[in-house]
Amino acid sequence: MSLKCSSLRQPPLPMPPLSLLADKCKSMHQLKQIHAQMIISSRIQDHFAASRLLAFCALSSSGDLSYATRLFNSIQSPNHFMWNTLIRAQASSLNPDKAIFLYMNMRRTGFAPNQHTFTFVLKACSNVRSLNCCKQIHTHVSKSGLDLDLHVVNCLVRSYSVSSDLNNARQVFDEIRNRTLNIWTTMISGYAQSFRANEALMMFDQMLIEGFEPNSVTLASVLSACAQSGCLELGEKVHVFVKMRGFEMGAILGTALVHMYTKNGALATAKALFDSMPERNIATWNAMISGLASHGHAEEALDLFRKLKKEQIVPNDITFVGVLSACCHAGFIDVGRQIFGSMKRVYGIEPKIEHYGCMVDLLGRGGKVLEAEELIKRMVWKPDVVMWGALLAACKNHGNIEVAERVVKEIIALEPNNHGVYVVLSNMYAEAERWEDVTRLRSVMKQGKLKKTPGWSLVDESTYVTHRRFSSSLSMKMQLEILLVQVLFAGLASAADILQNPDFESPPTNLTPNRSTPFVLLNGNNTIPGWTFEGTVQYVTASQTIRLPDNGHAIQLAQDGRINQTFAANGDDLIYILTLTLAPGGQNCSANANLVASAPDSHGVYSLKQHYGKETWESYGHYLGRWGQDEPINLVIQSQSTESDDNSTCWPVIDMLLLKSSKTLVQGNDNLLLNGGFEFGPDFLSNSTEGVLLESAPSPIQSALQQWSVIGTVKYIDSKHFYVPKGNAAIEIVSVSAGIQTATTMLTEGSAYNLDFTLGDAKDACEGTFVVRVQAGSLVQNFTVQSLGTGSAIKHSVTFKAGSGSTPISFISYNINQTKDGVFCGPLIDDVVLRASHGFKLQWSKESR
Repeated sequence: MSLKCSSLRQPPLPMPPLSLLADKCKSMHQLKQIHAQMIISSRIQDHFAASRLLAFCALSSSGDLSYATRLFNSIQSPNHFMWNTLIRAQASSLNPDKAIFLYMNMRRTGFAPNQHTFTFVLKACSNVRSLNCCKQIHTHVSKSGLDLDLHVVNCLVRSYSVSSDLNNARQVFDEIRNRTLNIWTTMISGYAQSFRANEALMMFDQMLIEGFEPNSVTLASVLSACAQSGCLELGEKVHVFVKMRGFEMGAILGTALVHMYTKNGALATAKALFDSMPERNIATWNAMISGLASHGHAEEALDLFRKLKKEQIVPNDITFVGVLSACCHAGFIDVGRQIFGSMKRVYGIEPKIEHYGCMVDLLGRGGKVLEAEELIKRMVWKPDVVMWGALLAACKNHGNIEVAERVVKEIIALEPNNHGVYVVLSNMYAEAERWEDVTRLRSVMKQGKLKKTPGWSLVDESTYVTHRRFSSSLSMKMQLEILLVQVLFAGLASAADILQNPDFESPPTNLTPNRSTPFVLLNGNNTIPGWTFEGTVQYVTASQTIRLPDNGHAIQLAQDGRINQTFAANGDDLIYILTLTLAPGGQNCSANANLVASAPDSHGVYSLKQHYGKETWESYGHYLGRWGQDEPINLVIQSQSTESDDNSTCWPVIDMLLLKSSKTLVQGNDNLLLNGGFEFGPDFLSNSTEGVLLESAPSPIQSALQQWSVIGTVKYIDSKHFYVPKGNAAIEIVSVSAGIQTATTMLTEGSAYNLDFTLGDAKDACEGTFVVRVQAGSLVQNFTVQSLGTGSAIKHSVTFKAGSGSTPISFISYNINQTKDGVFCGPLIDDVVLRASHGFKLQWSKESR
């Protein structure tokens, strides 16, 4: 019996090794129990067992990094694995700089780093975006003989790229012969994320030539470059390749495609793809919402946001930037208030300065200037010049001088030498006819010797844009709208900044009005504020017989009439462009006299044209010259008779002078042409719906449309009053055999290039069929524009090979039409982009590395 009983008693099962138990931990509570057992059993100094504990604490999502650090510090003589584990964990933590300090301690204790150490510490350098750190670690890599290790090289390329040193990244890349797909992808991603789309696409071409087949991560980077550079055709080819190769449409690749399509304006395709995606994350929703918002589809963007909430997907701060941007575009003040208030109340998201900026813009546009000011005062962030500038622009648009005065004080406190805000306030005083305040402000500016910051531009092709960090989902249009406020006081000087009395609203002294006529002859007892004059000059008041842009005052230059003003250039090596307005000086004249505008570097003759606008007056753009800081410039405007019988001549009436300055254009990354979007041209009259006429200018250097020669007469039109496919300005050809032309010497002989451009109509009721001859190098091709006058455009593209020397690019229309109002009109040209042709093919060799 005893034997039987004893046979039933099984010996206890052996205790599993503590290291094995550590590997099976699912919580810190379990790990602490195993840790206690190790201490009791004196196994804590067993490096293998301790390393399993450390790995769970440091790397598991259920771990505790601070506990891992204490555990590491309690271990005597930690080994390589332990050092690397903790460095790896710290590199991915909220404080990646701790990984760098840990690496330094490791070196001090005599441990030599291995390839794993360098990959982890370089990740820390990437996360802190420290270029100096990256360079120092690179030196250690070279001394350790690991500069050819492909994993380390990949991390070096990434670290240099995110630290904005693409030259060093490319050098490391070029020094490796046996590159892997990962290294190619990292280099392409570096270019794409640094907004150097052309280099990214060229690198992608080279990768394909060398026989590598891209993966989903590579394609996502290429799609990002397509989004930045407007390469819709290439992006579509990538999409076709994804389908052909059977790539899984995961969240990363799908989001990249949605982002690419929305950036290129293909919203229907983007929405269809979005709806069909089996997996979507918050980034996918953000890309679609922001894309709809940036293209003015505010209702659809808000509907998508409501759908997001119904599907119980938690939005993030980027989502709210996109949604508030949509509210700004549509002017949905109440909806915007509600969404902004829900950020913290419902979702626990503290609004950032981008969200406050959207709200200030929204409230300001809607005339809620006081509410916008209170919002700025309540926010925890310190408002900057951009935000105060947005409020100042709203004050100007809605005539709120009281708030504008307070805003100007805030801006001057931040930028004491910025006098552009005084100009804005001075103009507001003038509109309110508070002339004493105008005089006082100009006196302050003169006494303080305040000078304008040299101009800068916001268009894509420039490389001197003043940058500011915005969320990636904030649309480019929204960024431009916010940044354009800075133009008021950080660039593109207006006539009010440089010229005195440019609109002649400050009347001549000792003027004796004559109510029977709108013309008052000036004599030696009169002086025109800001101007000197000689010959026959009359002060003109708008009337039923004399129409003026502002229905205010102007100057008529009769026989030998001449006015001039000397001003100082307000920046070093700036280009100056003048906008001048001509009005008819009478009725039943046999001819209109010419008007001559001249400066030390230019001479232009202008005559009032008929049938180029609905108004009786016309605005013209004139290249004035290029000067250095404080150089004196004498602007002379005088009449020039075209007939021997001066009594039958209508003498020109001059009004509304606008003077704009800007820097010399610099070659951008995404366009081999300068000013391909036509954003650099003369200023537009704020209250004019007529655009600005550009007369023949043989030299692209001395042209009001910078870098483009003008043939015949074309009209420079703005997006406020006309249909402009992209940006703020475009060109409409309004005379026969007219157009624009430029040339570039940047091309490589024998290489292929793509010329992309947009043709359409300006939404000015211009109906008809137009033929535009396009020349790109030796290639000449005609394109037909079918215009209904309702505002539409089609993108076109031609491929050509560059020859030797200069490559001409031109657009000429040989026919025009007239609207029902008798206004000459013709085809629209916009968004001309020249870039290297990318040999992307749908089918690659199946042999890939």
